[in-house]
Amino acid sequence: MTDRQDDQSASQAALDFIRSREVDRVADYMRRGRTHTMLSSDDLIAQWISSIKGIADAPFDKGARTINNDLEAELSLRGMEPPYERARQCLARYTAIMSGEIERIRGNQEEWEQLMDDLVKDLQTFKNERDKSN
Repeated sequence: MTDRQDDQSASQAALDFIRSREVDRVADYMRRGRTHTMLSSDDLIAQWISSIKGIADAPFDKGARTINNDLEAELSLRGMEPPYERARQCLARYTAIMSGEIERIRGNQEEWEQLMDDLVKDLQTFKNERDKSN
């Protein structure tokens, strides 16, 4: 296999991993009772926008992330896309905070290597499980 094929395979595994995690989040939301099903579409969108603000205000708060994941799962189940443009400023603020955190971690060799090792392990575990199921 060439380096290019290796890169394409790794990229495809990463995309598959991300998609699998999205499916897992939707399934988890459904298992827990689909708590946002009674919201109107307008209210669902308003709460999603509010959840993006919550994440931007507290980017390391797992509770804020869970709320956002559940709202995105409900949007997905309804065949709706999150209105990213309406939350552009909060998303930009969140992205800036997370970019700064990545740069901070990059500045610490040990922490960076641990993050990369964890990522590689997660991807390899996913790839092994995916390959076993085929």
